[in-house]
Amino acid sequence: MHGLFSDVMSSGQAEELAGIMSDIRPAGTRTMARALAECDLSHSVQHGAVPTLLVHGERDERSSPSVGRELHRSLPQSTLSVLPGLGHECHLEDPAVFESTVRGFLRAIDAG
Repeated sequence: MHGLFSDVMSSGQAEELAGIMSDIRPAGTRTMARALAECDLSHSVQHGAVPTLLVHGERDERSSPSVGRELHRSLPQSTLSVLPGLGHECHLEDPAVFESTVRGFLRAIDAG
């Protein structure tokens, strides 16, 4: 799936994930991918005062950072973190950066 990973994702990890995905029936995978690509749940987002972390990879082609910026504007207590050089699967591409981002957000909530 073009654009799912940035260049940061190692070819070994990408091949492993492709192998896992290929174990799923092709029709089911296509249906799932189409549903995810066409799904817009923005109307169901609660616009309350709940601390929310939005994490986007800067090079995400599946859900661009503009989606995160739009959600960030609509959620009063949200924090948007755009991870430089990473794509849609930023949690897999650089787990340490992703974990540090999430932990920093949680520490800020705890301190606040």
